[in-house]
Amino acid sequence: MQKNNKVYLIVLAAGVLFTAGLFWKNHSVVSHENISYQDSVLLKNEEINAGLKDFRLSEIIKDSALLHRIVGKDSPRLVLRVAETQCEACVDQQYLLLLKHLAGVKEHIVLLETMPSRANNRGRKVAADWVNVSDSIMDWEPEYYCKPYYFVVHPDRHVSHIFVPDLYTHQYTEDYLEKIKSLID
Repeated sequence: MQKNNKVYLIVLAAGVLFTAGLFWKNHSVVSHENISYQDSVLLKNEEINAGLKDFRLSEIIKDSALLHRIVGKDSPRLVLRVAETQCEACVDQQYLLLLKHLAGVKEHIVLLETMPSRANNRGRKVAADWVNVSDSIMDWEPEYYCKPYYFVVHPDRHVSHIFVPDLYTHQYTEDYLEKIKSLID
């Protein structure tokens, strides 16, 4: 348990430094109103996380059985949310990146999806828990982007590390997954 606390503190400190660096970088870019596409992806994710700072998953999911399936008992879990209305290339890219970066921690990954016909076999390769939900169950900001997205849910149901990947900036997703690996492992 001590090891998990130290790892969590290291990841938290790295996250704070990363966020501060992004803020400083984006602050100067925003002041010049010359934001690159890549910077806009990072800025969007920073804004989502700031807006949902003290958010708990139980605020949007009221079904206790469903919460129990999503939330880990002893350690944080990475959740990938995919839906039938999202582009197939976007969803496939996330499956491939999960297999590439987090194959060894599959038991700490939950696939939360609304597309049983499309994700059946592929989804089971990337996540130990595969939860089928209705489109209306998740009514919060990341859902409005109509893209797959990630978040970490902690045993106390607190949500952190929300990330909406972009099809054309997969390196940011790979960096995100590498950082999350130490948090959930």
